[in-house]
Amino acid sequence: MADTRDPGQLLCGRPQAPRTQASLQLRLGQEGRKKVQNDFRIEFTKLAADPSVVNLGQGLPDISPPLYVKEELSKIAAIDSLNQYTRGFVIIIVPFYDCYEPMVKMAGATPVYISLRSKPVDGKKWSSSDWTLDPKELASKFNSKTKAIILNTPHNPIGKVYTKEELQLIADLCIKYDTLCISDEVYEWLVYTGNKHLKIATFPGMWERTITIGSAGKTFSVTGWKLGWSIGPYHLIKHLQTVQQNSLYTCATPLQEALAQAFWTDMKRMDDPECYFNSLPKELEVKRDWMAHLLESVGLKPVVPDGGYFIIADVSLLDADLSDMKNSNEPYDYKFVKWMTKNKKLSAIPVSAFCNKETKLQFEKFVRFCFIKLNQINCSSSQTAPKPPKQRGENCSSCCSSCWEASDLHAIGDPDTRVSSEEEEEAEAEAEAEAEAEKKKKKKKKKKKKKKKKKKKRKRRRKR
Repeated sequence: MADTRDPGQLLCGRPQAPRTQASLQLRLGQEGRKKVQNDFRIEFTKLAADPSVVNLGQGLPDISPPLYVKEELSKIAAIDSLNQYTRGFVIIIVPFYDCYEPMVKMAGATPVYISLRSKPVDGKKWSSSDWTLDPKELASKFNSKTKAIILNTPHNPIGKVYTKEELQLIADLCIKYDTLCISDEVYEWLVYTGNKHLKIATFPGMWERTITIGSAGKTFSVTGWKLGWSIGPYHLIKHLQTVQQNSLYTCATPLQEALAQAFWTDMKRMDDPECYFNSLPKELEVKRDWMAHLLESVGLKPVVPDGGYFIIADVSLLDADLSDMKNSNEPYDYKFVKWMTKNKKLSAIPVSAFCNKETKLQFEKFVRFCFIKLNQINCSSSQTAPKPPKQRGENCSSCCSSCWEASDLHAIGDPDTRVSSEEEEEAEAEAEAEAEAEKKKKKKKKKKKKKKKKKKKRKRRRKR
């Protein structure tokens, strides 16, 4: 569950707002200032802080990282001694990881948006691969002043893994307009069966114009380490080094060394099923399928992701009573998530939070769930397919809130968050009774032993 403190600012990979109102307005303008002050993560983290709420909103794994990763950190911890920006346009693909937009604006550039689009096909599972960019629309976004495009594959929140043809289209436009490609590939190892992660930097003519971003948190399930890296040619990386030197200065050296050793461990066994790069996606693919099943069982329409650990679902078919939700001007998904957190004790993130103002309506019927947190459900790879959901009421034309309450989805969370107070009391009483019985047993055993000892002592005395 989310910490009861306000952890919102620790969830975002972006700088805090400047201290003075004057500098804030100068850097971000009115719209940027409002976005920083009203960050959706802060709002929904507070809602999820209720101990009775199952938090499937934020992408914080509830699984332990591999033992050797923790051991490397333990080893390293025991060892001692360890700008000016060019103005222009930056293309952002919608929906986007929420830090992209304010970062672009803080750099003095103008964001240019293009949306991924899709329509579900009847009788066919909705996949993240169905979400595509229109080639003509994409080409129209480039011009001589386009300085960069931000690519995210596998994509958050949709889970799309870009194909070779899609990446080639982007590469051709970058080369034609001499545009930098910032490729966010933090989920590169979380790609599922039938898909392959390709690095756009490996395409002809792209190495010299690409910065590839990776993450320790997503690679080894250690999001609290806050470590990442950028790969690219020296003429680009040297500027990142300057920014790093004059802002963060450095990241914790023991963490960096432990991460390097963890990579070394897995790089030597890439063909081994035990390699974390192989075992984690296999484990998560089962959870993804289970999550999709649960969402379908309550009448939602999930978009099955090809990568990452988020799944989005169309919630517009659910008959949820949102009349008591405050702030009627909010997008539908914001109100739905608040309703779900309050009434169903399940937390998620509204997808319109990952959109610019003009595209929020396009995505307001979608909600994002984090399926890496389903570790408490017994869905090991050896298990058979999930049982079909219970039949809905005969009078239901679509799923209603009463059906949802009885559904499997309502039982997703940690067992401790699902039991009633009566059940809790019974469990505690049972545990106490067991402990008391064990105590009596030990006491009896001790008494018997003592008696036996005395008997032996008396025997020895008689012999003398």
